[in-house]
Amino acid sequence: MEGRFPQAVRLIRTNCTDPAQDTSFNEWYDRVHLPDVLSSGMVSRVVRYRNADAKDGGPGYLAIHELAWDDLDAVARQVAQTRRRLTDSRGFHPALEIVRAESWKRIGRAFTTPKTGHTPAAGIFVIESRCTNPEREGEFNAWYDEMHIPDLLATGLFETAYRFALAPQGAIVGAAVPTEAALAVAHPAGAGPLTYLAVYESTIDPLTAVDEFARAHRPRLKAAGRLSDTIAITWRGIYRQLISYA
Repeated sequence: MEGRFPQAVRLIRTNCTDPAQDTSFNEWYDRVHLPDVLSSGMVSRVVRYRNADAKDGGPGYLAIHELAWDDLDAVARQVAQTRRRLTDSRGFHPALEIVRAESWKRIGRAFTTPKTGHTPAAGIFVIESRCTNPEREGEFNAWYDEMHIPDLLATGLFETAYRFALAPQGAIVGAAVPTEAALAVAHPAGAGPLTYLAVYESTIDPLTAVDEFARAHRPRLKAAGRLSDTIAITWRGIYRQLISYA
């Protein structure tokens, strides 16, 4: 995103199910699917990433769709319409597996450094989390915004950070070509933003940045009492940037 701070994004986690088709899968995604996604006007930019951590076992690819529309109900309708069209026309690549796809709304302020927007990002570190105690939600968010993200950016390993909360539309989970039944509402409307996403951009290799943070900085922050028992990490990923397409 490199400092663009969209009001909302869609996070698409995918796999290529056949290694022999990996090249054609990526060619389809970049040359066919991305222009199709952008043609609706719903998305202003798509950034694609490949999993950088061979030991992780998580989704092989990640795409962040920066949404041009603020109306997430309209986004959900457009996504459903596009899904039906591509399903009916067999427009999905045969090796595509959509592990999970959901909309996230931006929360918090802009977290920047002097490098934000000036140096291309090499990759991202992504943390999905929940607060361990709903009664401490305010404490959790204050710690994240006022202490944790500034601490990470101060290491010099990451240049920009973004925070989002899962939108009520929920997630599409575990279907190669999602169906209506797969549109389970993972976060009911009115329940409050209980699932959070933090995205950290790095201009160095993201795996190197995360390893260096874990080795040199996390123990120091823990010893200084600057970590929190209010966070429960539900998913993490380290991804190298492939393409940014607008």
